Amino acid sequence: MSINIFKISDKLKKEIILYIISFFFAWAVSALFSDFPFFRNIIKTLGINSLLTIIEVNTTKFILIIFNFDVFTQSNFLKISGTQGIIFAYGCLGIREYLFFIVFIIFQTGKFINKLWYIPLGTLLLMFINIIRAAFIAYGQYKNPTHTQLIHDVVSPLLMYPSIFVLWIVWLSKYSKKK
Repeated sequence: MSINIFKISDKLKKEIILYIISFFFAWAVSALFSDFPFFRNIIKTLGINSLLTIIEVNTTKFILIIFNFDVFTQSNFLKISGTQGIIFAYGCLGIREYLFFIVFIIFQTGKFINKLWYIPLGTLLLMFINIIRAAFIAYGQYKNPTHTQLIHDVVSPLLMYPSIFVLWIVWLSKYSKKK
């Protein structure tokens, strides 16, 4: 006999457990591939980080040029004229966030066919948000170099993690039906 003081249905209990399991599994996978050299080297060996660097540096440059900034890039370095520039290091490419989103959605209920298009589109949206984040950091460095670290450390997570949350809410509300 169990006591259910919150009157939580068995279905809701299962959903909460699934959320907790998928959250921690997604966190673990994203941490492994971001924080541990052995796993991080797999991504580097596959060239994923190089591809992301090319895409994100050049797209950030394109966005800044649209706003009439004189921008210089070389490899993983981007500089608005008159600034120190920013480096797109491994941790700044969004790999942790992309992996978290991918693994999290894989573990959610819903039709596999929907996951086949939702995961790539959601990842592209997160990549675009990460590019906007990088452009914002570069712009912030241009306007007030003393705030660059603050923008990087505080504003960046405020863009990425709520975006993942919104993508999850959309998944739950539109596609999280039984398989």
